Amino acid sequence: MIRIDQKNSAAARKSTSWGNLQENEKTYFAKESASISLLMKRIFVTTLLFALPLIGITQVLQTNQLVQNGLAVNQLIKERNTLEANIRILEASIASNVKLREIHQQATTRLGMVPAERTMHISIDQRQAAPIQIPLRFTSGSNDNPLSEKKWWESLLDFIFKFFSNNQESK
Repeated sequence: MIRIDQKNSAAARKSTSWGNLQENEKTYFAKESASISLLMKRIFVTTLLFALPLIGITQVLQTNQLVQNGLAVNQLIKERNTLEANIRILEASIASNVKLREIHQQATTRLGMVPAERTMHISIDQRQAAPIQIPLRFTSGSNDNPLSEKKWWESLLDFIFKFFSNNQESK
């Protein structure tokens, strides 16, 4: 298509074909721009239709991987704690065995002790100590218990409660 500039001759501008040509040109460019914008819209929508599910799937896969890694880390932490506890138990066992060996060695070599040949049982003929006597004021069966007396504020609360309950009943 040939475009005629407005700088052309005045005679060309005045002709009726010039007006028709301008209108045809406007409609052509309008149709071209409409078809280009429609094509761009279609490309954009198609891209969105493919991109959004891919983004969603990627996020789900990342979250799944994150959860699996978290569970694996928690399991490893539990296993490490169990192994550390076992190490502490074994260290204590080793320490007690070493200590017993040292004591046995010191008792036999330095002090000249020997293992006992016979066992003796001794019985004690003494009564058990008498139970501790609790003062009567602290027992619940006592009548002269000062702890069972009402405090002044308890009496005041009883009076107020009775006063208001009597007023409620009279109305």
